Order: sequence, then structure tokens, then C-alpha cells
Amino acid sequence: MTQPQQRLHHNGFTVLEVLIVLAIVHAIMFVTIVKIEPLMEYYRLHWFMKQLETDIFYAQEAAITRGQAVSLRFSSDKNEYFIVAGSISSPLFTRSYDSRLRIQFATLGSQIKFLGNGNISKSGTFFISSGSLTYEMVFMLGKGRFYAEKL
Repeated sequence: MTQPQQRLHHNGFTVLEVLIVLAIVHAIMFVTIVKIEPLMEYYRLHWFMKQLETDIFYAQEAAITRGQAVSLRFSSDKNEYFIVAGSISSPLFTRSYDSRLRIQFATLGSQIKFLGNGNISKSGTFFISSGSLTYEMVFMLGKGRFYAEKL
């Protein structure tokens, strides 16, 4: 007498199928992460430039409103910059930035000073970089205008 064969019904996946799916998911995630880093570098620098531009305009407005000199000063060792009005020792505000950003002072130095009429006291340039991206900020004499240019 033979025993009736039991038929086993398995609705799961084999180990080989699971390993293949995991390998595909791993490859897709690796490619995505590799592609995201340059994009993050770009946006890190982009948003810093936007914030810095806004803060420079604020310093210029504060100088006009108060009728006295207002300075935006960089402290590269602390990765921050702050705005000081006139001879007041405490800053109007301080803003820190990502330590991966590098600021290289060329002809302007580490201070941007606006006079009481909103004009800049000294023209010059400085460079801001993150990884392979670099921007040049140029400040012109006269009306206190400036621009940033990607190099």
C-alpha cells in the first residue's frame, strides 16, 4: 500500500528570488545616493547665497533707516556672520552656516560696511565655495549694489 502523496502548497518566495530583489533594490539605492550628493552640494550653496543676499539687503536697509553705518562681519572660524549697527557692541543678529561652505576673502576683507546713506564704504570681492561649486560676490562703489556670479 502506498500512502497518498501530500501535495504541499507554498505561497512564499524562494531564497534566490528574495536575494535577486534585494540586489536590485540595493543597486537602485546606490545609484540614487551617488546622484544626490552633487545635488545637495548645489542646494547647500544656493540657499546660503539666497540667505546671504537677503541679509546684505537687510544690513543696507538698516543703515539707511538708522542713518548710521551698519556692518556685516564674517567669523570664518565659527562658521557664522553677524550684523552690527554703528558702535553697538551686540549684533542685531547672528547667522551660522554650514561648515562645508568656504568663504575666501579677496579684496573686500571679512566685513561689508554700509554707510548711513546705504552706500558701501569699500568695493571688493570675495568667493564662496562648496565642493566644486564657486560663486564670486562683487560689491561696487556708488549705490551699494552687488551681484553674485557662478564661476
